[in-house]
Amino acid sequence: MRIACMVASLLVAFTAQAQVYKWVDEKGQTHYEERPPEGKNATKMDVPAPAKEAPQPADSRDLKQQEQEFRRRQLQRQQNDAAEDRKRLQREAACTEARRRLEYESQRGRFYSTDEKGEKRFRTDEEQAAVVEATRKRVEDLCR
Repeated sequence: MRIACMVASLLVAFTAQAQVYKWVDEKGQTHYEERPPEGKNATKMDVPAPAKEAPQPADSRDLKQQEQEFRRRQLQRQQNDAAEDRKRLQREAACTEARRRLEYESQRGRFYSTDEKGEKRFRTDEEQAAVVEATRKRVEDLCR
């Protein structure tokens, strides 16, 4: 009984090929259906049978090569991500330092530097404003 059912199902599977009919309605639209419509001029379409051959498995060397290429790309991506993370952290640290420096330079007070002789030279208001503006530009560049 089982064998008869299996043979019958195989025969149905091999002989089952969909029939498709093509027809045009009054509006000029083309339709495709499994049964021809009544009262319409339908054309039977030739539908190719499905391929009986299974695709061939890929060569094992080819699969190994694909695996190696995949692993190489994966390693390269990880290295690129790590490098980007390092750059981002360096940029964040530089930004934090530049903001700290801007806060310090923006305070009111007298700033000075020492010259070659070791004597104090106080900044003028214009020099201090230029230092603050340069520091502000550095913050803008680093912290975007």
